[in-house]
Amino acid sequence: MHLKTWMTVAVIMGTGLGGAGRAAANPLNLDAATALERREPNDRPAVISQVTPEYPAALRSAGPRGEVVVAFTVEIDGRVTEPEVLRSSQPEFEAPALAAIRQWRF
Repeated sequence: MHLKTWMTVAVIMGTGLGGAGRAAANPLNLDAATALERREPNDRPAVISQVTPEYPAALRSAGPRGEVVVAFTVEIDGRVTEPEVLRSSQPEFEAPALAAIRQWRF
């Protein structure tokens, strides 16, 4: 049986990461209340396809590194829906992180 589930991942972005940015597909631990509220099952889906976020052109010369923590739903067919930023170190990284996560497949 396949269930719709919530996942949380950290998207790490930086110019020195071998590309525009890197996305870490390691789910973060949600606290028990959040997991219960979101009905997160114990079995986490595996990433099949992962898109790297685009590094914002306006930040290239400064080259800051940052992290965006995103929660989202994985639908039964493996599509990502309802992505939301939980926290980020740079607001400029949020839109590219969300755009990349929307293209992931599980």
